[in-house]
Amino acid sequence: MQQDVLKFVKACTTCQQVKGNQTYVNNGSTTHGAYPFQRIAIDYFGPLSTTAQGNQYVLVILDTFTKYAELYPMKTTQSMEMATTFYYNFVARQGLPTEIISDNGPPLGSEFVKEMAKFMGITLVFTPPRHPESNGIVEKFMQSLRALILSFITQDDIVSKWGTKLRLVRFAYNNMLHQATGYSPFDLVHGRVARTAQGVLKEENKPRLYRDTAETPQSSFASSLEKDLEVIFSLVYDKLSNSSHIPELHNVFKEGDLVYHFNTVISNKKKPRKLSVDWIGPMQVVMVLSRTRYDIKSLSPGSNKKFSNVHISLLKRHYA
Repeated sequence: MQQDVLKFVKACTTCQQVKGNQTYVNNGSTTHGAYPFQRIAIDYFGPLSTTAQGNQYVLVILDTFTKYAELYPMKTTQSMEMATTFYYNFVARQGLPTEIISDNGPPLGSEFVKEMAKFMGITLVFTPPRHPESNGIVEKFMQSLRALILSFITQDDIVSKWGTKLRLVRFAYNNMLHQATGYSPFDLVHGRVARTAQGVLKEENKPRLYRDTAETPQSSFASSLEKDLEVIFSLVYDKLSNSSHIPELHNVFKEGDLVYHFNTVISNKKKPRKLSVDWIGPMQVVMVLSRTRYDIKSLSPGSNKKFSNVHISLLKRHYA
């Protein structure tokens, strides 16, 4: 009897629409790549005060595997400027990635960038609306970037000179030990610890001469680097894949499942939000985009409304 009562109450449509808080099941992590610069995340930092060169933004590109950061001062967020900077500065140095993670706003969501990515064989992965945490690696980096800029530039110079210190900021960040990998981004990309001015002062100057030998310093280094990187990349991949870095998802859905969609409508005079139900539905999952993103459609009579790229935190299961 008790189980029947609980089942009946659980299946109450009105209760499911009104009761229950929004469930946050994702800790802001970003799915990592399998090797350096395979999967990158892109976003803009700004607008900031205009520099003497006319720059107002910082284009941030982060490698999800090594956590290596590239920073480019930008005048605008227009598609053409972004595409030019991306190709001639990033691609010319690191090569083409296979995936780019970003929000769906300009300029990454423009048709121009979509066509360019298609031509280059790059898959664009957009984070769900109203859920920037899905690109968590960039969101966390923005906090570090602000702190580093404030640390390296005095308040008197920060308004006009922040752009001149970006290279220093990038170098400092890329040589910090990253908690997720156990290495600095520079180590993983270049296979060595960066040599700095402080290090030169402490080193003993013991030069070696390579004469009458078929093996050169360059060939020896390349061979050693290849072996070391294979081991390190394997360790990093295993560490990133550890379950402690991946949030446990309890509400994983499949195609055909019935769900409720959290009501994200903003309140207005004609329709106050406080008198609206919190959960709209039931709706049906029509496509599984990833373990946290879904396409759903309304099942209301006469309605063919669809919702694309919905994050799992905005969904809950329907019980009948």
